[in-house]
Amino acid sequence: PLCIGISGESGVGKTTICDIIKYYFHLNNVVILSTDDLHKYERKNNIWNNITHLNPDANNLEMGDDHLESIVNGKCIYRAKYNHDVGY
Repeated sequence: PLCIGISGESGVGKTTICDIIKYYFHLNNVVILSTDDLHKYERKNNIWNNITHLNPDANNLEMGDDHLESIVNGKCIYRAKYNHDVGY
């Protein structure tokens, strides 16, 4: 498998770039992993009064590393998709 990492500030169009790459190269067998899926806390949690989603401590980064390693090695992962509409 080919793994491409795209990073940037919130709202700059990372997902849009992913969609453009998929469309341009006619890729159907693609998995997009968002780091939003790694948030430890729901949007209304009081922890957000002290840290933001940009703080590494607010995210399960180790799980993200494990997921990437599993995918590159041809293994399945199970991951909840973050829903921006409801905040979890």
